[in-house]
Amino acid sequence: MVLRQFAKVLSVAAVTGLLLLSTSKPVEARALPGELAEKDRAIILQPASPWQLEMGKDRCRLSRWFDSPDGPGMVVLEQIAPGSTFDLTVAGPDFASSHKGSWFYGGMRSDREMATIDPLEYDVPGYGDVVTLADVSIEDDRRSRNGERALVAAAIDPEAANLAERIVLQRSTRIVSLETGSMKEPFEALNVCSNDLLPIWGLDIDVHRAFRPARMPGERAYFKRLHHELASKPGNEGHKALLRVRAMVAADGSVSDCLHEYALSSGGEEPDVCADIRAMTFEPATDADSGAIPSFYAISLILSEHDPWTADAHGGRWGD
Repeated sequence: MVLRQFAKVLSVAAVTGLLLLSTSKPVEARALPGELAEKDRAIILQPASPWQLEMGKDRCRLSRWFDSPDGPGMVVLEQIAPGSTFDLTVAGPDFASSHKGSWFYGGMRSDREMATIDPLEYDVPGYGDVVTLADVSIEDDRRSRNGERALVAAAIDPEAANLAERIVLQRSTRIVSLETGSMKEPFEALNVCSNDLLPIWGLDIDVHRAFRPARMPGERAYFKRLHHELASKPGNEGHKALLRVRAMVAADGSVSDCLHEYALSSGGEEPDVCADIRAMTFEPATDADSGAIPSFYAISLILSEHDPWTADAHGGRWGD
């Protein structure tokens, strides 16, 4: 879907998704989200609708409309598989276009300082500026250590969600705060929806309450190569895309099914990622007893002129 098509979809509120990519630029004395929201110059957007939960055959989407004297806003959270991360779309009045080139910051948890972000940015009539962030996490860092995969739940942690009370974006002197209130109940609803996808795919919900996710061989090297392949194609200068991938991984590590989509794309020739993934043998997921199980692999990331793996910046952590 190209950017202009996505803008048309957003204007009728059938939003696809959005991306976060943290950068390595150090920032001194970063503020907490609530501290920025209290500043006189902050634009405060209040809810103008209840949360709307939509379950499709291959994804779950949670959306809400907001309003302020400066203009309307929207928040969309989307998952193509259950897990601790999600894609985030935020629309709001003039928090991007007038300050392009300045460092951009975002935050959700009340106890965590604002994080540096590098989102996809575009304009949508009626909403002003829109940013997309991918693979966002509000949890404490539970990534694998020393090559060992951590035991995780295929869900967003409700306790971490309870510490997310607003979504705050800052660029230069512009501050926009969308006052969501506690995100515990909305994320719990998203967890239920996303976990209900597992039986549709022939997977066990209970097993995925504590499991070690399947792992792609050479994941980092593969996506770096994909990025460079995209960037080097004639006509792809300035190409940007939000790439989402989901694959069903059998207990022997073989891939039985695969979905990939360039949900936001500025055009150009895009490789068939699933053709590569179907030929791979994954390290299979395991249950709490370390037995191999059928499961899934899912990832969401931005492909742009910025290498998505630079400085370990894949994904965005608005927790620890």
